[in-house]
Amino acid sequence: MAIQVLGRRPHRPADVSSRGILDRAPARIGTVFISELDRSDATQLGSYGRRMVVLAMRERSLDRLQHGLLAMSLGAAVDTADDRDLMIGLALPHVAANQLGARPTQVFETTAARFEEGWLPELLRVFGARVDVTLAAFGWRQIMTDDGLDVISG
Repeated sequence: MAIQVLGRRPHRPADVSSRGILDRAPARIGTVFISELDRSDATQLGSYGRRMVVLAMRERSLDRLQHGLLAMSLGAAVDTADDRDLMIGLALPHVAANQLGARPTQVFETTAARFEEGWLPELLRVFGARVDVTLAAFGWRQIMTDDGLDVISG
């Protein structure tokens, strides 16, 4: 059983790379930009995005939440073997949106609108509209650490 602590600091070199990728992303992300990224970028973006969502929960920051969801989504656009694996990760920003008093449908729609139409924005819209999302249902749980709220899987 693997335990993953998401909210760790300090920032990793991969975080700088992920922020750079997001900064370069066009307003409307399409296949040309996605094709410039590789599996390593996808892994880094996914990890970075999950950490940003946890930090958003700690800081009560909708901007950081949106940033984290975009990173996770872009990583998924580059390399997703299974939609179910993606949805396990998407449970984090869904729950975070609720905890921050935002509507998950709006948070997910904002990210979906950044991508050209296709499977990913559709999945984001459908998942954002779900009302049955809890951390426990997707294999996560919240814990308190010396740094504050964190989320673990296992």
